[in-house]
Amino acid sequence: MFGDTVPGPGQQLSIDLAAPELTIRGGDGLPRRAVRGEVVRVHLVREAMPGIASFVDVEPGLPARTVTDPLFVQFTVDASEI
Repeated sequence: MFGDTVPGPGQQLSIDLAAPELTIRGGDGLPRRAVRGEVVRVHLVREAMPGIASFVDVEPGLPARTVTDPLFVQFTVDASEI
């Protein structure tokens, strides 16, 4: 979804917002297509208890194939993309 490695804050990415693998929270009015923007933060999402998730730090650049937990990625879409 995000490439061969885990992205890090400040990294520029293109993300397809129409991808069925994504869960998008917020971003009402965003186009559901590929957009470009900047990564703000990235964490692993782990279930702490049923219905409660915790965010765990993850090292940018870690090979994506080694990540087994879902990623939480906060991403700011470039204004020119909207």
